[in-house]
Amino acid sequence: MTPTTRRYAGMSADDRATERRTRLLEAGLEVFGTAGAAGATMTAICAQAKLTERYFYQNFSSRDDLLRHVVDAIAEEIRAAALTALHTPADTVEGQVHNAIAAFVTVLTDDPRKGRVAMIE
Repeated sequence: MTPTTRRYAGMSADDRATERRTRLLEAGLEVFGTAGAAGATMTAICAQAKLTERYFYQNFSSRDDLLRHVVDAIAEEIRAAALTALHTPADTVEGQVHNAIAAFVTVLTDDPRKGRVAMIE
């Protein structure tokens, strides 16, 4: 027999946990990307996510841990964009490389918060 989990607003406990983690990652990007690591307080991150510190510590061990996860998410986005560009036909190998570099730069410039977090923080 499988245990039943309580549903809130039509969401399972796992779905709610995933949603909270996503909100914290988004809040981390916003706060680190605007206030910088030095100005990113736990209070500011939790306020931005509209969550309590309890949920923060269920997902991350520290602000630095959250920052690492935010940077990892940005790196994964860059990787995916660059690979897509590399697999898009171009006239020359140099053209493919140019497209991959352009994809990298685009990720960091389309959302300046990502550029700041990935390159400065």
